[in-house]
Amino acid sequence: DSIILPQKKKEAVVSTQSTGTGRMEVPEVVVTAEEHGLTFKMMAGIVNAGAAAGDQHIRVHKLSVLNGSKLNLEFELGAAAPFTIVSETVRYVLVPRQKVKVDHGFVLSRRLLELLLKEERTEYRIQLEDGEYRVCEGDGPVEVRVEEKMIQTSHSVNQDETNQVPERRFILRSNLTLRYTNGHLQTVPVKCRIVLPTFYISVENVRFGSCLVGQMSQLPVRIVNPSASPMDWSARFEGDESEGCFCLEPSSGVFHAADSSLLSLSFTARTSTISTGKFIFTGSPGGRTVELRVEGIGTHDEVLQRIL
Repeated sequence: DSIILPQKKKEAVVSTQSTGTGRMEVPEVVVTAEEHGLTFKMMAGIVNAGAAAGDQHIRVHKLSVLNGSKLNLEFELGAAAPFTIVSETVRYVLVPRQKVKVDHGFVLSRRLLELLLKEERTEYRIQLEDGEYRVCEGDGPVEVRVEEKMIQTSHSVNQDETNQVPERRFILRSNLTLRYTNGHLQTVPVKCRIVLPTFYISVENVRFGSCLVGQMSQLPVRIVNPSASPMDWSARFEGDESEGCFCLEPSSGVFHAADSSLLSLSFTARTSTISTGKFIFTGSPGGRTVELRVEGIGTHDEVLQRIL
C-alpha cells in the first residue's frame, strides 16, 4: 500500500530586527506569486499603435498574501511607479492563517517610454515626481538597465549565412513594500522587461542591372519584424534622381506583432548612365534605422530592347 504523507503547512515568515538590547524576530506575511507573478513583460509598441492603445497600457498580475503567524498583522502595501497596486485597498488586517489576493501591475505610458528612449546611459534610476518621470542622480525607487539581445533572421540573400539583428530591452527593477503598524518594512522584488521592436530588410543591396530607358523595372523586397512588439515604419529615399527614378511601394506601414510585408521596389532609367541611391527605413518606437542601397543603369540597346 502507498503511504500518503501529510502536506507541510506554510510556516510563518519572520524577519530579524535589531533593538537596543539585541535582536528580535518580527512576523511577516508570506507573499507568493500566481500566474506570471513578480515579473512583467511589456511590448514597447503597444503605446505606439494609435488611438486604440491610448496614452498608457497596464498589465496586472496576482499575488497571494498569507498571514502564517499566530498574531494579527496589519500593514499597508505600496509600489513605486510605474509599478502599482491595482486592488481596491492597500491597507490590510489579516488574522492568523488568513489569505488575501492582491492585484499588482505595471503601467507603460508614452511619457515613461520617451524618457527611457532619451536617456543615453545603460544603468540609472528613475522616479515619478509631479506626474513626470525623472532620472535620479542619487538613489531612486526604480532601477533601469538597458540590454541588447541578438535575434536570428529568417530571410537572407545567402541562405547559408547566419544573420542576426539587435533587440533592445529596458529592465526595470523595484520593490513592493509592506509597511506594518509597528514600523517594520517588508520588501518584495518586482521586475519588468520592456521590449523595443526591431526589424530588418531581406536584402542590403539591390542592383537592377541594365534597364531600357523610360521603362519601369520591378523587384520584390521584404521588411520583417521578428519581435512580438508592434511597430510603425517608414522609408525615405536619398540620392540623385536626375539619371533615374527609384520608388518603393508602400513606403510606410504598421506591424501589430511579429510579421513581414512584401514591398515593390522599382527603377525607371531616364538616361543611359548609372543611378545610385539608398532607402533609409526607420522604425518606431526606438528609432532603429536600416539602409537599402539601390543601383540601376539605363540603356538604349536595341538587342536589349527586343529581349525586354
